[in-house]
Amino acid sequence: MALTPLKNLLHHALQEHYAVGAFTTFNMEYTRGLVETAEENQSPIIIMFGTVETDYAGMERLCSIILQEINWSKVPIGLHFDHGNSYEIVIKAITSGFNSVMFDGSHLPYEENVDITREIVRVAHAVDIAVEAELGLVGGTEGETGIEEPNTETAGLTDPDQALDFVKKTGVDALAVAIGTAHGLYRRKPTIDIDRLIAIRKKVSVPLVLHGGSDTPEDKLLSSIDHGIAKININSDLKAAFTRSLRSSLSNAPDDIAFEKHLSQATKAMKRVLQQKMELFRSSGKALGLLTHSF
Repeated sequence: MALTPLKNLLHHALQEHYAVGAFTTFNMEYTRGLVETAEENQSPIIIMFGTVETDYAGMERLCSIILQEINWSKVPIGLHFDHGNSYEIVIKAITSGFNSVMFDGSHLPYEENVDITREIVRVAHAVDIAVEAELGLVGGTEGETGIEEPNTETAGLTDPDQALDFVKKTGVDALAVAIGTAHGLYRRKPTIDIDRLIAIRKKVSVPLVLHGGSDTPEDKLLSSIDHGIAKININSDLKAAFTRSLRSSLSNAPDDIAFEKHLSQATKAMKRVLQQKMELFRSSGKALGLLTHSF
């Protein structure tokens, strides 16, 4: 199946009150596990990777692997470049096969973030590629799956009025908001500012994105979906299941050099967690409705 536009994925999610899970991949086995689980659960899905995975596998090479799996799939799937931290790498992603990209200028002065994001939107929209941007500071380090502190600094959270200004000036298709989550797994329970999310939703009409979805309390994820989050990024929860299974498999059979068996077991462990995420996000069973929806 051809790539499904990000706008279609997220607007259908908003209309039907669910969230599309965006899951990071890094190789063929992991990608195949993502696609298989989406098909088994008839769930739309976004497959993504960023600079960490680019350094590991190469952008074009990994894109090629993912696109092959998507071409064989029977459910709506988007291919997203996550957390591009420079104009140059996002432009490279635009030319490499992604149908949506994220520029993360949240570390920049506000006006510089606006200017670069607006230029990326101009270039991307000229070739029908959607753009996500981030406003505010999500804790942790993207691409790393260690233990992180939740973001409790109000100054780093997304300001609703600034979000409105940012969307108007840049023309982004989706906005990642900082409401207290962090990338990675938490040292202590995060405080998720749902009231802030509600205020942002009232100001901003584009779909909203939650980064740092791993290890976030389920009730907070459900509440965020109820109040406008249409895309939830997950990496650490799946990686943890995959890695723990792989470690256990190798430990239990240290002389078994059939590595494909170990990878298969790890992929199955990851798929079990992935299915739980799809059920939690209410995306299971939504594939057909999205495919037949008139946009």
